[in-house]
Amino acid sequence: MRLRAADLLLVDRSASPQFVVPIRFRLIRVLDRITYDGWAWLDGYQVNRTGQAIARREIYVQPANLRMLTARNPVFPASGGVPPGRPIRARWRSPMSQGPDEENPRIEQETREAEHRLAPLTDRSEDALTDDEARASDEAPTEQDAG
Repeated sequence: MRLRAADLLLVDRSASPQFVVPIRFRLIRVLDRITYDGWAWLDGYQVNRTGQAIARREIYVQPANLRMLTARNPVFPASGGVPPGRPIRARWRSPMSQGPDEENPRIEQETREAEHRLAPLTDRSEDALTDDEARASDEAPTEQDAG
């Protein structure tokens, strides 16, 4: 197989033992490094299912065991990497991903519940020391004074 820039490859365990979980890889170039016979260093991007790059990587593989997904896929910048006619799904927003100015009733409820659960623990017991009581005074004897 002849590898060319922009090829979309499926890299799996047959190409290199490190890829137990297969990845999609958009090739930039084959690196000119000395390797064992039948192996090569590739420079490119790991891409997700929509073809968007998620990480730039250099990988060491056996090119003969790579699977070509498509050759030189066109880029669809207007649709953010999604081919025309394919529906774009809205991203799910985690309740934790809201900005600091946005109200999040779930977080407020969880905070109230946590404060309610911790309330019995904050009652001062007779054997607990306050911060002031726990501090040693400057005149307190030290280990050096004892010995």
